[in-house]
Amino acid sequence: PIEFWQWHMDIDRKDDNGNIIYGPDGKPEKERVELDRPRVYNCSVFHASQLETEEREPIPAYEPPPLEWNPHDKAEAILNSAGAAIFHDQRDKAYYSPRADEIHLPYRENFSNAGDYYNTALHELGHWACSKRRLDMEGGVFGTESYAQEELRVEIASWMICHELGLDFEPEHSSAFVALWVNFIKDDSYALVRACRDAEK
Repeated sequence: PIEFWQWHMDIDRKDDNGNIIYGPDGKPEKERVELDRPRVYNCSVFHASQLETEEREPIPAYEPPPLEWNPHDKAEAILNSAGAAIFHDQRDKAYYSPRADEIHLPYRENFSNAGDYYNTALHELGHWACSKRRLDMEGGVFGTESYAQEELRVEIASWMICHELGLDFEPEHSSAFVALWVNFIKDDSYALVRACRDAEK
């Protein structure tokens, strides 16, 4: 069983007179609108190994398409095009400074591998995106629940981007926050859902 939460939907675009706007292909143009309350769908899904074709043959194993670009180049493009001020000037710590609106990272050579570097850089870019100057989703003071909520948000965002780029993700970096996350997720059953929604933004 799975549960799917729909937070937005695509509707036909209309002009000022309420008429549907059609594109060059003759189909109605669409616009995405946010829903005030999500639509929740429950259904049952099956693993491909439990299914067979109409000819009663096993479903072929999934073969991912070949990666046609270098994920490291793609990650660099994201970091370079974001517009964030990123400095490599630390020995062994990484952080986003809200006051200066800057990301500070260790020198690239201090990371054991490229995946570790991009995990860290994209995590800090998540903090940068959460700032009041952008998405206005900042957390609180270090060690507080609101700070842990922001950490969860940006850690999920970092994971999402790494997954899309085909980069390894290093979940052990978040181990320091797990106890806090567990506590507020137990207290608020929708906390994880909201964190995922915010991470997607």
